[in-house]
Amino acid sequence: VDIVHLAPELTTGCAQAPSTLQFVTELVVACHRAGARVLASEVRTEADADALAAAGCDLLAGPAVTPRSSTRGAASQAND
Repeated sequence: VDIVHLAPELTTGCAQAPSTLQFVTELVVACHRAGARVLASEVRTEADADALAAAGCDLLAGPAVTPRSSTRGAASQAND
């Protein structure tokens, strides 16, 4: 497995849900240990995008991710 796709049901609102964000962070760590990159799609808010990036997600896609974002620029390519 090269990329693990996190379902929007898991990532939406994670910035306001500490236990969910902790779970996502631990899942990302496990994926990285297995050699996989992690994609969070349908990211709708800047707060969630920032939280998911801080959790270690490699790729972010969705309305909150813009091509000009310096911290998520490469991740925005997943929108294409």
